[in-house]
Amino acid sequence: ALEVRCRPRYVYSGLYMQVLAVFGICITLTGSFGVAAVVSPSPLWDPRYVIPICGMLLGNGASGASLALNSFLTNLMEREKEVELYLSFGATRFEASLRFAREAIRVGLMPTLNQMAVIGIVSIP
Repeated sequence: ALEVRCRPRYVYSGLYMQVLAVFGICITLTGSFGVAAVVSPSPLWDPRYVIPICGMLLGNGASGASLALNSFLTNLMEREKEVELYLSFGATRFEASLRFAREAIRVGLMPTLNQMAVIGIVSIP
């Protein structure tokens, strides 16, 4: 979470805790499903499976999240006049920032999509 928080050009107070909470929830849910339902090791907490799966999730998640967060916050700060214009015309804060969110999602997913296009869906640690 600290690595993701330090990468963007612009930051705000509370960003670290938000990133930490999102990563904690997502890695726990996705990692638990991946280990329990897909791999099914015995015992369930076998480190040969849990550590590589969680490591891949953390690495890919940190890469995508830092790129997406940087894109979103940079667009939001550098194009604030555009956001204010949308807000002055009656748009909600979500409508005013929707274009930036879409661009951030596209930028955040790009490394993962490129990796899958080059080496396939399965990545061996």
